[in-house]
Amino acid sequence: MRLVAPIARSTLAHSSRLWTPSDLVQYYESPFASWMDRLAAEHPAHPLAARRDPPDPFLSMLGKKGMAGEQEAMRKLFLGLGLGVADLSAEARGDALAQRALVTAEAMRERPDVIYQAPLAAGSFAGVADFLVRSDLLGRDEASRGDPALYTVWDAKLTRHVRPQQLIQLCCYAEMLAEMQGARPETVSLVLGGSAARVASFRLAEHRAHFASLRRRFLAFHAGFDAAAEPPAAPTRSAPAGQWRGLADAELLARDDLRLVARLSQRQAALLSAAGVRSAAALAELPPGQAVGGVERAALSRLREQASLQLQARGAPDEPPPYRLLPWSRAAGLALLPPPSPSDLFFDLEGFPLAEGHAPEGPAAPPERLADFAANGAADEAARGREYLWGAATRGGHVAASAAAGGGGGVGAALFENDDEFVAWWAHSYAQEKAALEGFVDWAVSLKRSEPRMHIYHYGAYEVSALRRLAMRHATREAEVDELLRGGALVDLYAVVRGGLLLGTENYSIKSVEKLYRGGGGGGRDTAVAKGDQSVVVYDAWLEAPDGSDAASSATLASLLEYNRDDCISTRQLADWVWRLRTEHPAAPPAAPPADAGPAADDPSGGAAAPAAALSERAAEEAAEVEELERLLASSTEWPEGSPLASEQVRSTLSALLHFHKREAKPGWWRRFDWLAAAPEAMVEDERTLGMLRRTGAPPYKTSPRKRRMVYEYEAEPQPSKLEAGAAVVLCQHGGGDADDGERAGGVGLPAALVTADAASGTFGVECSVEPAGCISLLPDEYVDASPIPAAVRAAVRSLAERPEEHTALSCFLARRPPRALQGGAGEPAAAASVSSVVGAALRLESDYLCVQGPPGTGKTFVGSRAAAALIAAGRRVGVLAHSHAAVHNMVEKTIGALSRAGARGRVVKIGGDKEEAARLQRGCGEGLRVERVASASALKGEPLDEDVLLVGGTAWAFSSEALAGQVDVLLVDEAGQLPLANLVGASRAADSLVLLGDQMQLPAPCEGTHPAESGRSGLEYLLRGEPTVPPSLGVFLSESHRLHPALCSLVSELVYSGRLSSHASAARRSLALGQRPPAAGCPPRLRRAAGVECVDVEHRGNSQSSSEEARVVAELCDELLGADLLDGGGAPRALRWEDIVVVAPYNAQVRLLRSVLGPKARVGTVDRFQGQEAPVVLLSLCHSDFAAADTADAGLEGEAAAAGGGRGLSFVLNPNRLNVALTRAQCLAVVVASPRLAEAPVRSVRQLREVNFLARIREVGGATPEIDGDEPPLGGG
Repeated sequence: MRLVAPIARSTLAHSSRLWTPSDLVQYYESPFASWMDRLAAEHPAHPLAARRDPPDPFLSMLGKKGMAGEQEAMRKLFLGLGLGVADLSAEARGDALAQRALVTAEAMRERPDVIYQAPLAAGSFAGVADFLVRSDLLGRDEASRGDPALYTVWDAKLTRHVRPQQLIQLCCYAEMLAEMQGARPETVSLVLGGSAARVASFRLAEHRAHFASLRRRFLAFHAGFDAAAEPPAAPTRSAPAGQWRGLADAELLARDDLRLVARLSQRQAALLSAAGVRSAAALAELPPGQAVGGVERAALSRLREQASLQLQARGAPDEPPPYRLLPWSRAAGLALLPPPSPSDLFFDLEGFPLAEGHAPEGPAAPPERLADFAANGAADEAARGREYLWGAATRGGHVAASAAAGGGGGVGAALFENDDEFVAWWAHSYAQEKAALEGFVDWAVSLKRSEPRMHIYHYGAYEVSALRRLAMRHATREAEVDELLRGGALVDLYAVVRGGLLLGTENYSIKSVEKLYRGGGGGGRDTAVAKGDQSVVVYDAWLEAPDGSDAASSATLASLLEYNRDDCISTRQLADWVWRLRTEHPAAPPAAPPADAGPAADDPSGGAAAPAAALSERAAEEAAEVEELERLLASSTEWPEGSPLASEQVRSTLSALLHFHKREAKPGWWRRFDWLAAAPEAMVEDERTLGMLRRTGAPPYKTSPRKRRMVYEYEAEPQPSKLEAGAAVVLCQHGGGDADDGERAGGVGLPAALVTADAASGTFGVECSVEPAGCISLLPDEYVDASPIPAAVRAAVRSLAERPEEHTALSCFLARRPPRALQGGAGEPAAAASVSSVVGAALRLESDYLCVQGPPGTGKTFVGSRAAAALIAAGRRVGVLAHSHAAVHNMVEKTIGALSRAGARGRVVKIGGDKEEAARLQRGCGEGLRVERVASASALKGEPLDEDVLLVGGTAWAFSSEALAGQVDVLLVDEAGQLPLANLVGASRAADSLVLLGDQMQLPAPCEGTHPAESGRSGLEYLLRGEPTVPPSLGVFLSESHRLHPALCSLVSELVYSGRLSSHASAARRSLALGQRPPAAGCPPRLRRAAGVECVDVEHRGNSQSSSEEARVVAELCDELLGADLLDGGGAPRALRWEDIVVVAPYNAQVRLLRSVLGPKARVGTVDRFQGQEAPVVLLSLCHSDFAAADTADAGLEGEAAAAGGGRGLSFVLNPNRLNVALTRAQCLAVVVASPRLAEAPVRSVRQLREVNFLARIREVGGATPEIDGDEPPLGGG
């Protein structure tokens, strides 16, 4: 047996102090606080050391409860299973922690099952791990090494949810343990909430690169510590500062930090700083005519005045802040206010962002083995959040009393409280959240129907977003929420204030604004809980140790209720104050008209598809059928064993699929209504729209004599926009030639077409059926009619429910039953993932399914086309289904090629797509094949296909048609990782068997809605339940890439495919020979690698969707690459050309910038454009400067505004699927051009931690940072 390696005392000699995992977490959250903690510890007499904030009583309480939680976990989890526990808690106390780690090493030699309170030390770190657990007890990969001396780390946390900081601590413990025992554990685990039934386990490899990068930065940061130097820059008031918040705020104010100016975005701050404007005073003193490059003149003028008002407010801190009314606009500010009503509500939500969304209610059955505990963790580590308190103030007791009917009752009902002017629902569970939603919405709808002038006031977009999201998540009150939104019932007072006032405060949160109407600089708040972040801590404390069940019995809940009530009352006071302001203003326009009603609640098409009467009748029939099917699925029927309906989860998913397309359409409609209600200026800033277009004097014209619609010419100031010529648009009319004049035509969206678009000259041709207003904005027409897919889904669900014992491809797929086709002739699993094995399995299909996962370059299309040709040769008709006509065309084209080479004779039917596509297919046909195009499946008129039809190609719209039901033998679904499950279920009726081809680790299904159960997943995502690769029991994994060079493939395989992807020998012969010709621009070379991944760091600040700095570097790299040669196998080297380089960016703004810099020969686009393509070299420009904070001008605004910035950009730019697609377009070399700070981003969830780790690992392999081993520099400093 290998003995545990003793700790070498020399490993500690270079350190003047040892750091703990908690120290590392403090630095991660706030370098400023980390610096100050060290200053106070080592130099307590320093004048700044005395300015530490007083202790937070709630955090202190949590800390005291922590040890009790660990002991309870030890008793229940380990002793309860009869495991041997070595208790080192007595050794965990004292000063010489590094020396006490020797006791842990001795204990590990004795091989107890569990070591409790184990001191660990290695390098510059030391700490006490809650538990070391012997890995062979877990049934994991560690046990396969046959080494019982190997341990892993388990940590007990009082919280019931996983925080990124906890994983950082675990990684730190695991690295210390790895050095002590000579091997790194595969996994680490958290015991949550002190509960033996909640153990969350994590693969260390998914977090190590991020941890290594953080550790390097931490050690380098403290190596430069100097007590005589200035502390680091103080964090803004929206960022953590540990126990030094008061000092940080004072430092910001003393420096007159530019970041204190409200309405100032990160990008604007960077541009101003670059121009020498680095303080609020400097901004306020800018001459009125002075310009700052990149900052629009009107915005600069407003920022100058904002800074001036804030400086005035500092001179009188005890007085209400100064403010100024902004110029009137009919679409913004005070004009958004409706007249008050006695039935008005004033609404505020309190959210707990770390609550598990679908956590099971009640205690879990205790597992009997330690390995069973560890299996619990993967189930629900992602925090979905919960709105735990729903409060609404009223104008009188009669309104509050009417809420009692909506208070709910029965099982899982929300707890209901009210008084004369305030109503509240508590939601301490997922079920209670649903009940609270129903109670509030029922009450609000009842009030609105009885008093149409009633409105619901709120502050910020959070409440509206929550209502939309929760109605879909809980699959309840969706029509009622739509009714409130369409009727304009919700009024956002934040939009009113921000659009109508300039206010001399550092942010526009309601806590700041209320100083105007509550009096004084303090705002009049005297509640025990004062801020939203405090409410989260307080509620968390109550969850862990409830001191009562309601506000009457719990002081903690009473303080939260008081805080929410005060917010609601303040919202009412604000509404009354701004209304008085509006009526007193002499230039006030009439009150805002009601919002455009939009489509009826039962109209999924927005009224675009059929006359209203017919539509209403059809919708009523569909709704009745859906209700019938939901009752059938929810019935207490004894479903046959083996039927997918025997699973409650499958029944819930099928029930949700009945509403999938309606839910999926809602975000598009909401977005349209939001745009129609927005200020015209907002549409100038939004690149999805074209804002503030004004009619020119050019006469209207027709594009052809036979057309009725006229084209009207408009002009606009330069603005980024995705809208291009040929786009279908919705026209928002603002009135005359100036947006502040004239009515907005009721906010009506008018269908139109963008015929011409010349961004250079700023002129646009808009084709419309009526003459539009002089000033308009254009919105994308995003509506897509989903019919006939919803009807096909209903038919498929009915078939499953009425014939549950029937063995069909769909039932096998939904039950995730191992396909019989994978069994060989002797009943053994099919062998290697070869073309012949896939073809053989496909030929064995009988009312079954087959899954084939094809990572980049593995020949998925080749394999699929050969399988289709083999099936056709065996006399079976094949359908080809994909999410787009382009993907259908590609697979059909390859299949036609295989059929032509085999001499097949017959017809190929292509449904939909353009005529030129069909003509290209015909040109590739052999003598005996003929391509026939039909516009839609309805053109087949329900007649059976002729016998000579061999192959049918189309999208889900074609195969969901009744005309194709049962018309093909095998439906080959290409890009099944991008096809929504609902579309697959609807199309499945067309075939006896299914072949699913795709890769769920590349681009996901485009899905916008919030969908319950598993209804929002793609077909492959549903089947594989989040696994990165298909297991042999469920399908075939194509494991050899002919595209990716081994140096690139190894990284992709590690990060994405669990090490199962390898490179074909031919790919290893492809590489670059750099520096063959001098760069034309004469720039020094940057590239060092002939193949693999290389990272090029570019420093920049303030950029989000485009970066001129990165564009310049990409141009230099292209110049360098065009001087290189491509070595491809045994052929002669050839010079790289423009077509050999693909340039990828996440945003269209960066794509446009790169195209303008690189010229017309460059292949530039987003990831979506290049899926399925390849080139020797890929350049990926990530363009964001950092994700440190939301790019919002009002960082103090709680809730939605705080959550809508950097984090959302992070999960898009660093989405592993998108990065996978971008990197794997490269045959030889992938170059990542990015700001180094992207891999240092603070994250809000475990998912985001994995995303940042993905980039951090790319940077390690790409040469931007050293590998994880041996990366600790000697620690210097004081």
